[in-house]
Amino acid sequence: MTEPPRRSAPLLLSAALGGTLAFGFLDLLFGFGWTAAEPMLRERAFVVFLGNGVAAVLLTLLLLLFRRRPSPTGAYLLGMALSLGAFCAGPAGTWAGIAVFLAAAFGARSIQTRLRLPDPVFPLLGLLALLVPIVSLLSPGELRPLPVRPPPPLPAAPARSTAVAVGAERPDVLLLVADTLRADVLLDPALPTPNLDRLRQRGAWSPAAVAPSNQTLPSHLSLLCALDIEKLGMRSNLSRWPSSEQLEQEWGMVTLAERFAAAGYRTAAVSSNPLLSHVPERGQDLAEGFEAWDPLEVVDPWWELIAWKERQTWYGWLAPVEPLRRAVNFTLRRALYPPDRSTYRPHVEEGARTTSTAVARIAGLAAGTRPYFLFVNYYDPHTPYIAPPPYAGTESAAAVPDGYRNRPLDDFPARVELRRRIAEDGGEGGARGLELGRFLRARYREEVLYLDQMVGELLDAVERGGRPTLVLFTGDHGEMFGDRGSVEHSTTLFEGEIAVPLILAGPGVPPGLELAGAPELVDAAYTLLRLTGAPARGADGRHLLDPPGDPGRVALSVMRSGITVRKDGWKLHAVVRYAEEPVRGEFELDAEQLYDLGADPGERNDLSAAHPERVEELLAAARERLQRDLFPLLPAREFRPGERKRLSDLGYVAGEEE
Repeated sequence: MTEPPRRSAPLLLSAALGGTLAFGFLDLLFGFGWTAAEPMLRERAFVVFLGNGVAAVLLTLLLLLFRRRPSPTGAYLLGMALSLGAFCAGPAGTWAGIAVFLAAAFGARSIQTRLRLPDPVFPLLGLLALLVPIVSLLSPGELRPLPVRPPPPLPAAPARSTAVAVGAERPDVLLLVADTLRADVLLDPALPTPNLDRLRQRGAWSPAAVAPSNQTLPSHLSLLCALDIEKLGMRSNLSRWPSSEQLEQEWGMVTLAERFAAAGYRTAAVSSNPLLSHVPERGQDLAEGFEAWDPLEVVDPWWELIAWKERQTWYGWLAPVEPLRRAVNFTLRRALYPPDRSTYRPHVEEGARTTSTAVARIAGLAAGTRPYFLFVNYYDPHTPYIAPPPYAGTESAAAVPDGYRNRPLDDFPARVELRRRIAEDGGEGGARGLELGRFLRARYREEVLYLDQMVGELLDAVERGGRPTLVLFTGDHGEMFGDRGSVEHSTTLFEGEIAVPLILAGPGVPPGLELAGAPELVDAAYTLLRLTGAPARGADGRHLLDPPGDPGRVALSVMRSGITVRKDGWKLHAVVRYAEEPVRGEFELDAEQLYDLGADPGERNDLSAAHPERVEELLAAARERLQRDLFPLLPAREFRPGERKRLSDLGYVAGEEE
């Protein structure tokens, strides 16, 4: 028998690559071992053919190194053997396939002779095998909404010693918090928000309530625990964190949900913000007192792809040690699932998911006669600014910067560029920074339009039920678009970051009342308790419908190293410094700027030198409140697996940690 002539190494390599096609496509077609909710054909094609190709090249080179040069047909069979392993769903199938085809390729030359293909076919097959991962990488990825884990069913109503029925004296309570919602955007006559306007007209409202922090977790913790922000000691999402036991020992803390439950209310929560979704994993549990806490977690099939890759493909098997696997997975994610896409997809049509879940919860809670307390957290209008039709483009079409086309994914690179411009040019990033800021602000406003529609649908569902309902709508902090060098939030305590809307409507609330002063979020929590007869003892704040209370009390907001105090329209920015080993009540407090918000709402004219007596008055009020600051008593923050990644994905960095 005549032995087939030997061919060049490139021909053999292309033949081996071409051999991976058949079983590789079958693997994609049948999806052995694939259990995710999405097919992810683009991503699977990339890992299957890249892995098969790398394995085929490595084994062919190894054979050439040992001077075993098979015919092109033998190399083609070798590639088929490698792809058969993945098709057979595991390493055992791989080695069985290799054994069979190696025997065919090198032991039975007659088989090779019968199967022999013309040499020009192999480069074409090899090129096709190379094109599959390249085309997969360059093709547009999926942009539709990710699936969401269904919330657990509402548990049966617990037996309570206090049995009450819903009515004007015990109305249902709906607490709505819109993440990252500035106060001024709702008062802009150029932006139609008919549903929130209608709610404001039939209730009491503040043009600018004061958020206790410029980040989500401290603000929500203060609101849901009904405690002043200094009693929590938190400064940011990454800062030291008080435990429930510590707050109970220090202040006798009882959460808002626990207070309503004690008054005979049913309690539930719907949370869209990923930070709030994962809070129950920690020692301080915002979910305490809630019968049901629905985190609205999306199901990210990316992790299923990683698991499938490692058990089903050569791409996974060729990285046997953990450091190498991590490097491969990081590279793979950057290539197939870059930050613009990974931050976009979990938030597509997020408001609709929040609304539908909340409406379903209301239906379950309202099935009985007892009143309910429902907390709903809307992630809108937080980044990414990706309002769906018909709102997408309504505000931003006229503000698209050069180099952008106002595509859904343009939001992320625009924010990245704006930060870079500010870092390079200072201030607000020069002319280009102002252009980018206008674009981002316009897209944010589209998100507010969408939020208004979603809140309107939720309020319509409440009204259709016909039950008396007390509604409180507010925000946890604001948002910046390059103003004062700040992008998004967490870097300043200017009004854009801490002035939030506050609307209260329902039984016992006079319609159309503009609230005096600058109420804090904790005042809103206290007011809900007072209006419903739920126990309010030990809760901080004042009744919003009472005349202005303690003339010496200031509104306090905190961030990583700074605070602001506000009273009678004056606002002082100050820096707080603790020793390396902090001691409670011992700190340095230095004034920075003083503003008259009535005359200077944009906080541009520092009056600290002209009004030293006002500075000292506000510093004294701040020192009094900071005597209760729990920060020095809090242990250093320990991050759980994946927690830093979640915070980083939301734009918070480790450098913010106290």
